[in-house]
Amino acid sequence: MSITINPFKWFDKQIYFVKIIMWEACPLRCDYCFVDKENWRVISEEHLMKLIDLLLYSPGHNKLLHLLWWEPLLCFDLIIKAVIYARKLEKKLWKQLDISFCTSWILFNQTKLDIIRDHDIYLAWSIDGSKEIHDRNRKLANWKWSYDLILKNKEIVQKTIKNTHLWIAITVDTNTIKDLYNSYIHLVENEGFECTINVAPVDGKIWPIELQKLFITELEKIHSYIFNKISEWKFYYLNSMNKEFRFNMLSAFRKKTGRCLWFYTEAFTNGDILFNPFVNREEDYNKYVVANIGDTDFIEKVDQYIGCTYWEDQQKCHDCKNDYFSNMKNTLQDVQLNNLLKYRDRVSILYANKIRFEAKNNELYKNYMQLAKDHMYV
Repeated sequence: MSITINPFKWFDKQIYFVKIIMWEACPLRCDYCFVDKENWRVISEEHLMKLIDLLLYSPGHNKLLHLLWWEPLLCFDLIIKAVIYARKLEKKLWKQLDISFCTSWILFNQTKLDIIRDHDIYLAWSIDGSKEIHDRNRKLANWKWSYDLILKNKEIVQKTIKNTHLWIAITVDTNTIKDLYNSYIHLVENEGFECTINVAPVDGKIWPIELQKLFITELEKIHSYIFNKISEWKFYYLNSMNKEFRFNMLSAFRKKTGRCLWFYTEAFTNGDILFNPFVNREEDYNKYVVANIGDTDFIEKVDQYIGCTYWEDQQKCHDCKNDYFSNMKNTLQDVQLNNLLKYRDRVSILYANKIRFEAKNNELYKNYMQLAKDHMYV
């Protein structure tokens, strides 16, 4: 009897995070969205399970599997199959796996929420702020507004999913940047959300320098608000700060070489694997594909990236990352987005350090840091 050996059993590069595009369809037609939502491509079960193998068989104990786009609830049965498979493999390999996916919440019901809770899945919920701000960009396929339809699920969501397993994504563009702080305040004070919130700038438009400065100002107001509320025993969260508290994720990337490219890996519905997040133009996409998870010679194709040992200060590792991302320097929109994310992360590092300083002599701030670590992170 022949024994089948998993081809990724000896994959020697640590992967912490695999983001998988599950389904290319969506009931929304957001103004700032840059993807084709009408081709209805869905990832095959074979490719999906192989990607889970790649993540969990790679070195490292902590793992994050993120299932998203454009609306993963359209393939909910496939998601549950993937989760059941991943949980079994997690136990077999003695790993610690977090699983999450992002949704508009339009397609939810109590049955799906119960299944998600029982399988310990984290949920990301896309809401851009108040009704006026949210509906400015986030429209349904029939061009009607989506805010009321999304918020109708609020009560059952909060009742079923605990706050540590729920987070809200605020997508901000050049049309809504001036309202970013007010959007955050609306969600935590008016809507009463006690979960973490993630601020995600979108690169569908070029950001002029004055709007980039405004982005920083709005971020500083949000961080300052969170910091000041701690002394009042009111804990509000921001995902970028949570990541810094949990694994020093932000400050690690500010070092000379950051982390190995494999640490964050992205896969599309056809099984293609990239290291660059949110590639949205066909001419860019092909530049960044390193292999397809279905390739019989997958290991040979990625040998240049795995046949080496990663060291933080090694020039070879620094050059490898620069070579991979070199084409991005010619794409202004990607450069703009990268700058915005750097701005966000720098502000979060600054305020995370302020909280750390206060925590040295104040248990309240120490408690906040511990709770922030337990909230959703991506």
